[in-house]
Amino acid sequence: MTSAQDTGPGIYRLSPEAARDLEALGEGLRAVGQGERELTIEASTTGPFATLALVANRMIEGLSESEGRCGVAWKDHRDLLAEMAHDLRTPLTSLRVLAEAIDDEHDPDEARRYARQLVGHVASLEMLVRDIFELSRIQAGDRSWSLQSVRLEELIVESVEAMAGQAAQKSVGLRVPPIEVLPPAMATPEKIQRVLFNLISNAIRHTPRGGLITVEAELRGDSIEVEVADDGEGVDPSDREHLFESFRTGGSEPDPGNVRAGLGLTICRAIVEAHDGTIWFGDSKMGTRVRFSLQVASGAGVAADGPAVSARS
Repeated sequence: MTSAQDTGPGIYRLSPEAARDLEALGEGLRAVGQGERELTIEASTTGPFATLALVANRMIEGLSESEGRCGVAWKDHRDLLAEMAHDLRTPLTSLRVLAEAIDDEHDPDEARRYARQLVGHVASLEMLVRDIFELSRIQAGDRSWSLQSVRLEELIVESVEAMAGQAAQKSVGLRVPPIEVLPPAMATPEKIQRVLFNLISNAIRHTPRGGLITVEAELRGDSIEVEVADDGEGVDPSDREHLFESFRTGGSEPDPGNVRAGLGLTICRAIVEAHDGTIWFGDSKMGTRVRFSLQVASGAGVAADGPAVSARS
């Protein structure tokens, strides 16, 4: 049976089946226009209306998936704004209190002490704003980075040397065990160093006096895995994945004096994933192990001697 019957020159009449299919298409598309997504348009014929129904159903599925992704992204955006407002409230309140204390203080020494505290809070807020700006750029796909062939063992040593003073202030050991000869990785040195700084700083914060932090790397197949491990308080397994989300600090309450604690791991994940790598918490009987992977530079061998750069290049 055809979808239409010839009733005269230039005049066609739809068959009953085709008319029902056309009506079903019309009703289905009207429902989609009114916001309905949980529907499937059924066609009884195998002609052009069946093809239209198939295309319409695929369109509805794609629209539903796209709206779902947009809904999740919008919810994440709202949650981020709410968490930012919450985390900013404490340091801003502290700044106001310190400013009022300086204004009321008659003792110059006390006024200077308050001023130093105020400067510290302002510096933390400046770093938080920088982190938020960088994270928003990465998540928006603005990654105008120059990928290079990088010697990670050199980058690790340089990063540890730069963080040694911060570790010494807390009487925490920070060392790099001997690292095997590694092929160069394809990366942006300053971005990967930012990851290392964030991970080491986080480890220092959570490692007690007398504790030890180690930073090392090893070749695993066609990728290089870098690990920052400490013997501190450790992380509850149920918190591990959530800690890479914005402003999440684990089972304990956020430190009101450290507004950056909630973005460090989020930025680490964003940078590593922008390099097509992965970052995760490794299993540990004591303390915390954070690992991330980067791809070996194309054509590099295990003992590659080709041009490679470090953080100082």
